[in-house]
Amino acid sequence: MREIISIRTHKYNKRLWQIELKRRMTWTVCQEVKHKRVNEHIFSVQVKMEVRELFWLFPFHH
Repeated sequence: MREIISIRTHKYNKRLWQIELKRRMTWTVCQEVKHKRVNEHIFSVQVKMEVRELFWLFPFHH
């Protein structure tokens, strides 16, 4: 009887563990995506500033 109960609890724990793992994975993926977006934004801002500085340093005569 005890063995059956332990198997059941084991399955239940495994299921909980899978849910937890899934939750953590989705969370980390979300964090990474946010981080990536922030980095891309910062990068684009830096590029724009550099381009502006270039234009300012070397004014292009059209």
